[in-house]
Order: sequence, then structure tokens, then C-alpha cells
Amino acid sequence: MVIMARKRVRIKIKRKGWLKERGYDPDYSREYRRRVLRRLVRRYGYSAIIKKLNAVAVLNKYKNPKYARIFRSDMRYLQKRRER
Repeated sequence: MVIMARKRVRIKIKRKGWLKERGYDPDYSREYRRRVLRRLVRRYGYSAIIKKLNAVAVLNKYKNPKYARIFRSDMRYLQKRRER
């Protein structure tokens, strides 16, 4: 059996600080972050915000795991909210 090496995927962030410019910061309280996320979803769409949160969470996974957990929890919040 031949094991093929998987091609590395590079995540490109076009605008660094895009979420922060629009009022979202992982250091803010959970209620405030989620209020900002709801506003961003209305303005930019669900898919764009989920993709952005996921990309930032993946990039912070080893560098800053605390923030990665916050980004993932906020992403899960939006996913559960959409299911309703």
C-alpha cells in the first residue's frame, strides 16, 4: 500500500484585522461579541462570517489556543442559531 502525502493547504487572509475593524474582538464579553456577530451576519452574510471565524481559529490553533477556542465557540453559536 502506497501512502500519499497530502498537499498542504494555505489559508490566505486578505484583510488582516477585518473582524476587529467591524467591532469584533475576542477580548470583549461573550454577549457583546455575539451581538456584533449577529450584526455582521445580517450585513455580510452567514457564509462569509463563518469562513472568516474558521480561518482565524485554525491560524490561532497553536499560536494562541485561548483565542482559537473563542473563535470556535462563536462559530458554533452562529451555527446553532442558524439551525433554529
